[in-house]
Amino acid sequence: MTKETYLTSKGVEVKSKEEQYFEWWLRELEGAGIIESYKYEPPPFLLSSRVTQTICKQLKTKTKFVDRTLLREHRYTLDFLIFWNKTPKWLYAQNLISHVDVKGSYARNFNDIAFGINQKWLYNDYGIYVQKVVPTKLFARSFTPKRYLLTDKSNKPRKINFKVTLLEDIL
Repeated sequence: MTKETYLTSKGVEVKSKEEQYFEWWLRELEGAGIIESYKYEPPPFLLSSRVTQTICKQLKTKTKFVDRTLLREHRYTLDFLIFWNKTPKWLYAQNLISHVDVKGSYARNFNDIAFGINQKWLYNDYGIYVQKVVPTKLFARSFTPKRYLLTDKSNKPRKINFKVTLLEDIL
């Protein structure tokens, strides 16, 4: 079974509709000159190295020392890395850089629970704060990308349960 992917406006494949919606939001900010650029899934951070133990393995005619893995390495990949031209209003930034993990508004699953642990770990080891973003909540408190106003398949107006504000209305 293959996972469904979604195309961004830059033609990059993302893994969820929420990531696609967030990329539309970023694209409008980039077009307005508010952000310099953004990257989808930049290189991962190593949070924990592989842990091995050397054991003695008895073969038929000799003894051999082999490494047995006790713990696999653990890496964390951001969803988006954003480079701002000016201090952002809606997202946290360190030195005009935001680190974002996009989540859906659905029920919590293992990845959402693991995110909190990875977030703390990344801050402790690298001093980087990764912000969790739920696109629809972000749209409600900032602005709604024009592309989000229309449904994906039929291009009809989308049912939205918050007050829609466009970027040009707040610039």
